[in-house]
Amino acid sequence: MTLREELTKARDDIIGTSFSTRAGTVVPITKDVGYNQAVKLQATYLYADMADSSGLNAACPDSTVGKVLRLYLDLSVRIIRSRSGHIRSFDGDRVMGIFLGDDRAERAVKAALQIRYCCDELIQPRITSNYKSIREAGWVVKPGCGIATSDALVVRGGVRQSSSGVSHFLIRDRVVDRRPLTSAFVAVG
Repeated sequence: MTLREELTKARDDIIGTSFSTRAGTVVPITKDVGYNQAVKLQATYLYADMADSSGLNAACPDSTVGKVLRLYLDLSVRIIRSRSGHIRSFDGDRVMGIFLGDDRAERAVKAALQIRYCCDELIQPRITSNYKSIREAGWVVKPGCGIATSDALVVRGGVRQSSSGVSHFLIRDRVVDRRPLTSAFVAVG
């Protein structure tokens, strides 16, 4: 089979097969969603990205960059989970948290504010004192958080035998709050 034939068959199989869709009340994992299945959720998504990681990379040795990225992601995940958020995706210096339930948007906003607080009060003082390259460059850790609440459709991603997870698609995306998340304060603890 040529590549074109393979691609055409895959296209026709995907388009020609309807999803078996069900309502969900928990964030599914890969084994919960088959290839022709979909789960509908009412969810709020928090995307917490470390702003200017390219500036960090340009100013610091690899080991410092690795430590700072690990620190930012580790503490962000702990905060998201402390607000009953579920982690389903990492992409470089970004983590995606998913919140379900009636107060999902409020918990996502509080997590975003706590990530900001954590960057300002816990991460920055320590990395500035520990790493000369950060001090000399004047680099500052800042989160870039985005929040969206929507009906979501969760489907199995990837291809058979090599799928690494489920994919979340926001449907009729509605932004929860357009105000900057840095204008309020929620203390960690």
